[in-house]
Amino acid sequence: MPQDSSSLEGALYLRSLFLGPPKEGKTTTLIKSACESLGLGYVIECSSKEHLRTAQAETVGKPWQFDVVKSQEDFDTAIKTARGGAKEGKYKWVLVDDFNVFADRLEVKLHEQFKAGYVAFQQLGMILQNNTLRLLDIPECHVMFTMHLMEVSEAVIEGQVPKKGKGLVPCLTGKSRNVIPGHMNQVILFQKNRNGERVFAVNPEGVWGIGIQGGRNKDTAEIPADLNKLIEHIRGT
Repeated sequence: MPQDSSSLEGALYLRSLFLGPPKEGKTTTLIKSACESLGLGYVIECSSKEHLRTAQAETVGKPWQFDVVKSQEDFDTAIKTARGGAKEGKYKWVLVDDFNVFADRLEVKLHEQFKAGYVAFQQLGMILQNNTLRLLDIPECHVMFTMHLMEVSEAVIEGQVPKKGKGLVPCLTGKSRNVIPGHMNQVILFQKNRNGERVFAVNPEGVWGIGIQGGRNKDTAEIPADLNKLIEHIRGT
């Protein structure tokens, strides 16, 4: 059934990937801001329960829910939980924290399962993309991912996807480096500025792979690490 273009003037839902160095405070900042700005949400934690301790301490009185995922079976269950909670109107946001950690763990398992390396990489790409698309397809819910952004070797092996360049996430393997960020409407750099304040760098000049694909505001900006501010910027308000 065709929909009128005017239906796109409703609420804006984030489909965002936040990239930043480890230990910069991505997890705590995003969970705290999401609770304050959006309401109850659900974290799919790919690292460990301990990784969420600081976020819990910073959000006392503003509860959120989480599951730690260690396998694809865990991830399938988490996606079902996220979709069900959003459909019921309970979850206003879903955060997949340190998705690259899950990707690394899954890669090891697939290499153990498939002796041929190319088969393992093919399966890895398919599973990671499928997980991403199933979550991004959740209606009327903000969906966010975090991944590490670290320096990597620029050496290129013949026939493989480069580790650096426009639209690439260096901590993922193979085609996933450009396929996964390509599904996001916003790819945002999370960092501390010169004053030590945590900020979102939006469309930063000279930074590969970072930028807003959806929304009205294409300007380069450094805004406070606040999801309400981010939504306002995307809307151009």
